[in-house]
Amino acid sequence: MGFAPAADLPLIASFVLCALVGQGLLMASFKNAPASIVAPFQYTAIISATLFGFIVLGEFPDWLTFLGIAVVVASGVYIAIREGQVKKSAVHPV
Repeated sequence: MGFAPAADLPLIASFVLCALVGQGLLMASFKNAPASIVAPFQYTAIISATLFGFIVLGEFPDWLTFLGIAVVVASGVYIAIREGQVKKSAVHPV
């Protein structure tokens, strides 16, 4: 396996730049907002990976994959909603 052709280098460089900017923005969002708010937005990676696989590779997930995606996303959204609510303690400080 050899190196990428020179014609592909600008495409590879643009991919690397987009990845670096995306990671930087993700880190900034976790720094400036509660994790329970930011974390559910990471589930868009599942959607984009599925679309990438379909468009570029011609692969379409089966129903078990969609079931797994639904379980993961639903549990993450449930946790985000639960953690975002204000909790009232039964114990009152004196």
